[in-house]
Amino acid sequence: MFKGKAGIVQNDKKFVTLVSVIAAVFLTGGKLVAGLLTGSLALLSEAAHSGLDFLASILTFFAVRVSDKPADFEHTYGHGKVENLTAFVEAGLLSLTCLWIVYEALKRLFVHHVHVEVSVLAFAVVIISIVIDLWRSTALRRTAKKYNSQALEADALNFTTDLYSSAVVLLGLFVVKFGPAMGLPEPSHQADAVAALIVTVFMMSVTVRLGKRAVDVLMDRAPAGIREQVEKVARGVQGVTGVHSIRVRPSGNRLFIDLHVMVPRNTGLEPSHRTGEAVEAAVERAIVSSNCIVHVDPSEFEDEKLSDRVRVVAANHGVPVHSLSLRNQDGKLHLDLDLEVDARLSLEEAHSISKRLEQSLRAEIPEIHHVHTHIEPRRPDVEKTATVNSGDSPLIKEIRDVVRTMPGVMDCHAVEIERAAHDDLIVSLHCTFPEDASIEAVHRTASAVERELKAEYPSIRRVLVHTEPGSMRAGGTAKPGGHPRS
Repeated sequence: MFKGKAGIVQNDKKFVTLVSVIAAVFLTGGKLVAGLLTGSLALLSEAAHSGLDFLASILTFFAVRVSDKPADFEHTYGHGKVENLTAFVEAGLLSLTCLWIVYEALKRLFVHHVHVEVSVLAFAVVIISIVIDLWRSTALRRTAKKYNSQALEADALNFTTDLYSSAVVLLGLFVVKFGPAMGLPEPSHQADAVAALIVTVFMMSVTVRLGKRAVDVLMDRAPAGIREQVEKVARGVQGVTGVHSIRVRPSGNRLFIDLHVMVPRNTGLEPSHRTGEAVEAAVERAIVSSNCIVHVDPSEFEDEKLSDRVRVVAANHGVPVHSLSLRNQDGKLHLDLDLEVDARLSLEEAHSISKRLEQSLRAEIPEIHHVHTHIEPRRPDVEKTATVNSGDSPLIKEIRDVVRTMPGVMDCHAVEIERAAHDDLIVSLHCTFPEDASIEAVHRTASAVERELKAEYPSIRRVLVHTEPGSMRAGGTAKPGGHPRS
């Protein structure tokens, strides 16, 4: 049965570690037997080294099984740090082995000389060990690189140094066996102990590297340059104005990244959320085996208008505003706005909301000297209305006549009247103006039409004036999306 990518990864890692365990068993046994038969400290140290390799391989075998488990309620970041913990334990075991070898070597060099009887078995064991370690280190390094596994990389480094240490042991055995025949000085019989000391140098170099890397990950030390890379990627996403509070937490072969990005504070919630998702996707594409979480912060932007700042303050109070108007009166800035409140509130409650908003506006926007607030009831999102007049009813004719008398209006048509709550009327109409009329003059006339109709007919609550150039009316066709002419 097909197990998917995760199953393939786990089986691949388990295979190389299992082979490594089996190889460690044979190497440990062979070196131990050869070391006991010959009395070679170098071979015994290699046997101890291989024995620890066996234990380390066992630990690695179980570590890769556990580290590939998905996150759960108790381990929300997954189980990746099991590999790092295993590498740390391996480093500790290697340190203990090094201490024992150094102690035994110094004792043989300066206290108690031990005769070493080198045999063909000793040479055979070391040569076979070199061949096996070469295969193991190559296979483990390839798999560690493929899946970014620190535990497998630790084993690969360990077996790579085994190659060098085995070569040193082989050289030491050669000097002990053939040194006198070659006319080498008398201390040549001590080459075995010297070789053992050299082995510890290789072992300690591995130990320091493994220990440092394991501690760095266990202490959540971020890889060098990763924060700068994350910031560069995040700043490259459209809509991001700033990046801060970048945190990186390595765990096994994964990097957990969280950061704050800043977006203009007048950006809506949904667009801001999409920007955050875009940053997460960009970071995870740029950094392999990463998991990114983004927190979006609102921020001021360079060309932010005063009206934008007013709307942000109002939004922070949870009240909608419209009809904003800023006036420079005798060198002082005055703000006019319409404030919508729940229609069920009392005047006192509504006034309290208005007062708090005005205080916040003056505090957060010092340029504003005075705030004029018009309180009005908030209308429902969808208002129910009914058409009460259509065609050439008397009221429509009266409205047309009134509008056509307004200066600058060429024609009035497409008049519709609807009845809303409390018998209020809503009137919509189209007015045509000369094509070369300025938008300011047209808007001024449209506002005058609205005021005139409300004054003439008190039951009218809202007037919607659609303005269009006279050429459209002359053609006898309706504006796309407009109403039929009446």
